[in-house]
Amino acid sequence: MSEVIPFVPKHELDCQKNLNDFICRAKNQLTIYEDQGGFSSSNWKHYLANGRAQSMEFTGLAEKGRKTGSPMEPPFVDFAKAYVRDSQTWNATNPGNMMMVLKTCHDALLFIYSKADVLLLDGIVLRKITEMIYERSSESSRYRYGQMLEKFLEDLRLLKINLCTRQKKITH
Repeated sequence: MSEVIPFVPKHELDCQKNLNDFICRAKNQLTIYEDQGGFSSSNWKHYLANGRAQSMEFTGLAEKGRKTGSPMEPPFVDFAKAYVRDSQTWNATNPGNMMMVLKTCHDALLFIYSKADVLLLDGIVLRKITEMIYERSSESSRYRYGQMLEKFLEDLRLLKINLCTRQKKITH
């Protein structure tokens, strides 16, 4: 019996390849946080100018009454680590807003599609991300998270990790 290979549109292959290349580069060429276990660690610390450590735990959002969430699931966890490593290499800043956006993105993907894959990010998931941020944060925090979400989406565009778009067919 011959092996049947499902059709995958070229643009989807390109997005997956770009994502794989991005993760591979971050894993093998960037060295920030390597002294803390690199990609094999699920917790990195970023040291602020005042000497305080800001922890970056690669987990989903914590449920009420818990200190941390469940570990991020693959393949999202590798993307999240690559994204943090890349962002912090170019401009090391307090990662709190970035981690909130990544955690809500992870959890929203699981909620909507039962799979944590950044390539599934679409308008439905974005709506869920904004709902989750709204439920969990103050007005001033929402503004900063919104700025970070905007930067995150722009970064995905620059990486050529296209977001799924649904176009309404117009008929006359």
